[in-house]
Amino acid sequence: PKDIVSGDFYWYHEKEDYIFVIAADCTGHGVPGAFVSMLCNNALNQVIIEQDINDSGEILNRVNKSIITSLRKKDASTKSSDGMDCSLCVINKKSKEISFSGAYNNLVIINNGEVNEIKADRTPIGGRTNFDYNFSSHSVKLSSNECYYLFTDGYADQFGGPKGKKFMLKKLKALFAEIHTLPLEEQKNYLDKTLTNWMGNHDQVDDILILGFRV
Repeated sequence: PKDIVSGDFYWYHEKEDYIFVIAADCTGHGVPGAFVSMLCNNALNQVIIEQDINDSGEILNRVNKSIITSLRKKDASTKSSDGMDCSLCVINKKSKEISFSGAYNNLVIINNGEVNEIKADRTPIGGRTNFDYNFSSHSVKLSSNECYYLFTDGYADQFGGPKGKKFMLKKLKALFAEIHTLPLEEQKNYLDKTLTNWMGNHDQVDDILILGFRV
């Protein structure tokens, strides 16, 4: 987190043949960001656990409706700009597939140093997205050789280096490719060390979340 509490959060749940993995970035940081995170976390609980929805696109559709309803202002003509960017993987252990859906945040898959990226929809959950918007679903076969990364924009947007510029997404994906064969705990330590060295004396500008997994 940039401050004590965060607008970024991760969410994990297992039920029957499914595993749900989510990395989310809610509007703002600190206390305002944490408030929106609570709303989004509750919406995920309702849709995935209580309503028993397993399709990644339909999960985001329903969460989008829930967040818009929760944040709707008294003036029905005004839309709240608060919302959530996220990447969601639904792992089907039986069919050995991942269903991916995203709101702005992509899924990056690294296999033998090769970078593959599954694109998210270019619209957030809530915010100014239409109430009836339908998020797309993408299906990919699982491979034990691959490492999967979900992340928010905090790492790539961090200023630092000799010229005080952003780290950038291209450099982050190259970093994933460099470290993807390491044990996950070593990857975490490498990412932490790289970020610290990059920041130098620059202040952290946003919450930072990277979630990596293998199957």
